[in-house]
Amino acid sequence: MTLATFPDSEPKPSWSRYFSFNTDAKVIGIQYIVLAFFFFLIGGLLAMIIRGELITPQSDLVDRTVYNGIYTMHGTIMLFLFIFPVLNGFNNLLIPTMIGAPDMAFPRLNAVAFWLVPIFGSLLIASFFVPGGPAYSGWWSYPPVSIQNPLGHLVSGQGMWLTAVALSGVVAHRRGVVWCVIHHGGGEFRDHDHPHASTGDDLVPDAGLLLDCIGGPEPPADRSACPHGWRDHAVI
Repeated sequence: MTLATFPDSEPKPSWSRYFSFNTDAKVIGIQYIVLAFFFFLIGGLLAMIIRGELITPQSDLVDRTVYNGIYTMHGTIMLFLFIFPVLNGFNNLLIPTMIGAPDMAFPRLNAVAFWLVPIFGSLLIASFFVPGGPAYSGWWSYPPVSIQNPLGHLVSGQGMWLTAVALSGVVAHRRGVVWCVIHHGGGEFRDHDHPHASTGDDLVPDAGLLLDCIGGPEPPADRSACPHGWRDHAVI
């Protein structure tokens, strides 16, 4: 006697979804975390070069100007390409489940915010290969050092650094929009009867400050602002 077998109604998700444009918050969270640890390795390698140079008082491992560039890029990578992305990854993985939401608000916008990270990360790494090398004014980039261009090149490491940090600000702005909307959007976005519905409320002031500083739309106060549902308004 043979038993009839039926194919699964839903195909098993493929690992390739982690390398494509995906609107699932859990997939985006894993993408954030894996990418963040990739840049963590690069930032750690730069830190080892810094430590190696500091073993002796003389500049015997790298040149003084190269050291300043490595120091700047180490701080920038660890801050903008590790700490912020890894926190975004955990937010995407944990927050929807903990507050009873089906997904993050504006999932396409959420996915776009992630894919900007490898773009400005690649821009930072590419600044090592332009004439004059990468930015060397520190990750805080204070003038007058940050406005110097002694070689006079149109494309400089400092200019690429500024562009990359500006793109990082765009990512932060998108994150603020997504989180403010999922928090203030009413029942469409979250289950207020969920036992952990108040979890993550400490992120709201951070997101609000981002929107106030960078400038952006105020989140809708209730579902009436999105009459067709928030998934249909996923592109801003």
